[in-house]
Amino acid sequence: MAETSKNKIYYNDDENSVADVLTDMKKLAQSVDNAIEKSKYNDTQIKKDISNMKTEITAKDNAQDNKILKLQTEKAELEKELKEAQEDFYQNSIRGQASGEYIHVEDSSNCRARIDISGNQEQATRAGYNKLNMSNAKGGTSGGITCVINEDGSYQFKGTATTTDNGTVNVWFLGYYNSEAPTLFTLEAGTYYINDVVLFSGIKQLNKTLTKIYTFTSEVNITGVRAMSATPGQTYNEVKYPIIAKSNKELTWEQYGVSPSLDYQSPVKTVGSNVNYYNKETEKIGFVLSDGSLQPSNTVWTHSDFIEVNSNEIISITCENKANGQFAIVEYDKNKKFLKHNMCNYVNTEANNKYTITTTSTTKYIIGAYRNNLNMNNIMVVKGAEVLPYNPNCNGMGAVKVTKCNKNIYNKNEEIICNGVGIGANGELFSRSDQKLLIIPITKLETNIAISFTKTFSYNLRYAFSDKIVENIDCKIFDTGYVENSTTINIKVNKTVQNNKHNYLLLSFTKKDIYPDLQVEYKKEVSQYEEHQEQSYIMPVQKEMLTDDYLDWDNGEEVHCWNKLVLNGTENDSNFSVESNGEYTVINCLNILENGKKVDENKILCDKLVSKYGDTSNTEHIRNASSNYPNNIVIYIKSSRLEKSTVAAFKKYLSTNNIIIYYKTATEKRIAFTDEQKAVAKELSNARTYKNVTNITTDSKAILSLDYAKDLETQNQKMQNEIDEIKQLLSTTQTSAMLLDNLQKEVESEVE
Repeated sequence: MAETSKNKIYYNDDENSVADVLTDMKKLAQSVDNAIEKSKYNDTQIKKDISNMKTEITAKDNAQDNKILKLQTEKAELEKELKEAQEDFYQNSIRGQASGEYIHVEDSSNCRARIDISGNQEQATRAGYNKLNMSNAKGGTSGGITCVINEDGSYQFKGTATTTDNGTVNVWFLGYYNSEAPTLFTLEAGTYYINDVVLFSGIKQLNKTLTKIYTFTSEVNITGVRAMSATPGQTYNEVKYPIIAKSNKELTWEQYGVSPSLDYQSPVKTVGSNVNYYNKETEKIGFVLSDGSLQPSNTVWTHSDFIEVNSNEIISITCENKANGQFAIVEYDKNKKFLKHNMCNYVNTEANNKYTITTTSTTKYIIGAYRNNLNMNNIMVVKGAEVLPYNPNCNGMGAVKVTKCNKNIYNKNEEIICNGVGIGANGELFSRSDQKLLIIPITKLETNIAISFTKTFSYNLRYAFSDKIVENIDCKIFDTGYVENSTTINIKVNKTVQNNKHNYLLLSFTKKDIYPDLQVEYKKEVSQYEEHQEQSYIMPVQKEMLTDDYLDWDNGEEVHCWNKLVLNGTENDSNFSVESNGEYTVINCLNILENGKKVDENKILCDKLVSKYGDTSNTEHIRNASSNYPNNIVIYIKSSRLEKSTVAAFKKYLSTNNIIIYYKTATEKRIAFTDEQKAVAKELSNARTYKNVTNITTDSKAILSLDYAKDLETQNQKMQNEIDEIKQLLSTTQTSAMLLDNLQKEVESEVE
């Protein structure tokens, strides 16, 4: 018998011996018990060690908790002290406030400030007093003068007059000079203001160039409308604004047609309406062919993923490039089955770099595509035909871009250079290889613009202001000037320029390899050069913001007082009640507004109908409902626009003629900020102004507010200047008093 050396397990090692099974089994079991007993581990110490470790860890945890609590307390105290310090600084600093779409201050310190954002809206309106419809007018050239009809009904008047026939320019916009000419339109008897056109009735000229007010004792049939006369030998480059209005005095020009109206719609431009549906992160290389199939191998095109849209909806794809671009929009039904391929030709900058379609009645999805080898930047897919400010977000939210900069508003990174283009003596643009045109965006023009260079500008320069970006093409020039061999230019901006909110400063000069640093500032006289500094913030907006809407930094919320309603024909029949009123159909919009509350009669905006509060006259309009329908709105439209005066006919009309309504609510609605909004809000609440001059602009219609600390040095200097003026005044007063005293003595002496 033997045992294992390791665990002392008994075993029989003699195969020839006679086995005593019971005894052997007992010995084997006993040896195993012994081995097991020996193998048992004494964990007493381990348990003790673990217990000690737990105690130590608990002590450390308690100590750590105490430290954390202490740190939290200290943090709270520091935050309290910081807040108190901020409040102390606020109370002890000289504060300044400014607000508007554009902010310009000249007394700011380089301390932290607060920039607030509020809503706003803009809608172009026309009263309809201009009776001259130029939509079908034709241009032409006569007597050296070329007339080009603009989209708004005005016309370009350019060239050097060569005519000798009393300066007549025979460019007939409408009709012609003939006794048998058909009637274009009829003017009823009365007094009219007529400007920038010559009218004819048959062969009879009705107005003269120098006279603008005319009285017709009976109605007049107008058969011809032509351009104004020109002085022989004189060169022209200007815009004419033709108007015929029933008035005994001159009126401000407006385009033909009442707007907003169903014939001349006018979208309400709001803050945060620039929702971008193009997701840059999910775009793909390739092109969708005319049959709807995808061609991934076409690497010069990039396209979006599927974008959900509505049927019969206006969709635009836009970009911010300054060269020609090319777009495509492909339409699909609710099952993403191919419907239609829309392809545009090359788009010029003057076409606002956009391509617009109206979706079909069954369109549910689109894919937007652009030609990526044409340097097209900042792609957007938007609903509507308006070109909107770029919004990098694609999460269904609009955005407000706020930019602050120092006194030098010239940003090299945003300049636009056109080589081989110059400005002529009369403001015309011309091609010349040795010329360079610099186009500088100007957000809002002030009374004065100062331009300076860091070294002598040894070559001649022309400047102009334009309403559009220019690339080798004509543009509307507001004001021009010419400077020779100078480092400074001081410009007093005329009213025409000031009345145009978004313009460009054009500088034309001889091309050089090296140019001096440039400074452009809103000031009467140039000041010491400073390199341009700026910082931009993009604040997402979850819902469009109008007047009285605002962003609440303190509570982290959007505050809204307006709602938006889109009537598109998908409404329930119970939402409408239709009444025939002869020439007009009256539609009562029932229980369609939020909470069914009465609309503020002074706060209704519509893209296709003029608001006429309390007016029941037979004109197409939208207004608050009568007492019969206190919680609703009423629409008046011409019965001829509908197949029948029924709810079904009105809904069918809406399906292809959506009506957008904004209305003021009785109570405000608050929407909590997203995490992205919270981050931007923190930055805007602690934005640092620049020493002395700070400019703050926005790419939207938003109203900005600035609360800032004024610069003490500037304030002290201002106070010292005032003291010096008072001293001078006192000195002058004392001198005057002494002179008067001496004069009195002289008079008294003479009397004696």
